[in-house]
Amino acid sequence: MAATLPLTLSLSVMRSKGFMWLSSSHSTAYYWSHAGQHFEIRDEGDWWAAVPGEDWPEDGAQKDIIMNDFDDDTVMGDRRQEIVFIGVGMDEAKISAQLDGALLTDEEMAKYAERWAATPDPAHP
Repeated sequence: MAATLPLTLSLSVMRSKGFMWLSSSHSTAYYWSHAGQHFEIRDEGDWWAAVPGEDWPEDGAQKDIIMNDFDDDTVMGDRRQEIVFIGVGMDEAKISAQLDGALLTDEEMAKYAERWAATPDPAHP
């Protein structure tokens, strides 16, 4: 990400971390981790929305915690972009604009929904 951000912006962000959803991988949640010059994106397992119900925890309290991350307004479940930035003198508007530029448009999202229904992700190794 630092390679695409303006130098002043990339220097103001000291750490960023969170979860991300890639359009090339519908069922997999990815963990984003950045500290200084280190940047990593790794497979964190499946989104709960992609996990069969029989594999969910049986405990109601645990299910409630999981369901708090679900978006009731879409069929995407808990899939989302959730990244936190930590730094000094950061420009929130510039960071948001840079990230928003990577999001799918409504038209791209509609095409994506058609494709993932027909072509499931490969199994995790």
